[in-house]
Amino acid sequence: MKIGVAEREFLNKKEMAAWLSMSENTLDNLVKEGLPIYRWSRKVYFLKDDVKEFFKKNYKYVNEE
Repeated sequence: MKIGVAEREFLNKKEMAAWLSMSENTLDNLVKEGLPIYRWSRKVYFLKDDVKEFFKKNYKYVNEE
């Protein structure tokens, strides 16, 4: 039984970029700004809760109507 992206806590770089609707290059820039990553073997993973917290701490919510 394969678990979808929506149900998983950890996502790889490609999945996280898609989840955030941004390019992998933009995601790399966020990592340089301090976005936490986890490494297992040669792979890099992102924890959804860490990403949410990073955005809350570093970027201001703007309600554009």
